Amino acid sequence: MCLVASECRVGDEKYFDHYFDTLANIDAGRDIFHYLARVDLTGFKPQSFPLTKYKKELKAKQTNNVVKWLLNMHETLSGPKRAESLGSCLSMYLVDY
Repeated sequence: MCLVASECRVGDEKYFDHYFDTLANIDAGRDIFHYLARVDLTGFKPQSFPLTKYKKELKAKQTNNVVKWLLNMHETLSGPKRAESLGSCLSMYLVDY
């Protein structure tokens, strides 16, 4: 799973101390367990992650260096319009990657 974390609470010790104090007790653990045990998982498929913009960005960053180089060279040599056509072809590769 890929999550983008906000940086708005970086260094906010008061917030995290309160968060920890609230959740780090037996009652909270019991309540969370009972809630999760009752969640209806009908139709849930953990293997089918949604293909979000962030996931696409992560896949692109993990793409083989040769593919990245080819895309860059094609865009450099042919301009952005023609690179879009190559990009759309390679985007099919990235979806299956």
